[in-house]
Amino acid sequence: MARTFAFPLLVALALGGCDLPSTLERTLGDGEDGPPDERSCEGVVCGPCAPAITVRVSGGPGNPMPDAELSGIDGSCGADGTTTVCSTNVHAPGDYAFEVRAPGYRPASVEVTVPEVLVVGACCNCGYEARVLDVTLARL
Repeated sequence: MARTFAFPLLVALALGGCDLPSTLERTLGDGEDGPPDERSCEGVVCGPCAPAITVRVSGGPGNPMPDAELSGIDGSCGADGTTTVCSTNVHAPGDYAFEVRAPGYRPASVEVTVPEVLVVGACCNCGYEARVLDVTLARL
């Protein structure tokens, strides 16, 4: 019965960004015909959490890619094709307000709520739902 129970759990944890231990049956099995009372996360290796806020910045059609920076929040920006991608150092739920600035463009004010996410029994959970925002800056 542990094998029947392990496959759906394996799929759920794999989609959640976790690497499962090679001893999945030993971790999940309780020696009985039913599922274990508690699932052990011992031996599960979780990947790093994505930044809670990522901002993709463009200059609009026909404008060059802005050399953007964030103001009012800790993070860094870098070129990615035709946009600038800014990753914050925020790893928590909450309400955030900051500006996106670039030389030759008007600053854009951003307000975003990063919702809290609680998943009972999950081995890998960052505690928030990451947000990706698209910001188009206007030329001066």
